Amino acid sequence: SGTEEDLQKNADEICNKITQHSPVAVSVTKISLNYSRDHSVDEGLKHIALQNSSALMSEDVMKSFMMSSGAADIEFDAMRAHSRL
Repeated sequence: SGTEEDLQKNADEICNKITQHSPVAVSVTKISLNYSRDHSVDEGLKHIALQNSSALMSEDVMKSFMMSSGAADIEFDAMRAHSRL
């Protein structure tokens, strides 16, 4: 059993890993998880396919490839707020 400090340390490590990823990827993942929670598997998979196709249009894809090929110090741009019409 761990202590509260262990829990905080592990949570901080997870947060640091998440911040190294594209904000677009993190946002799309969160949206897809929330959507899939309340829909069928088939609907969830279709939603993910749609989200992935739109995410591929961001510059983050190229930056992710550069980072995976060993380029250091890649910084992702902040996401712009979107309107809820």
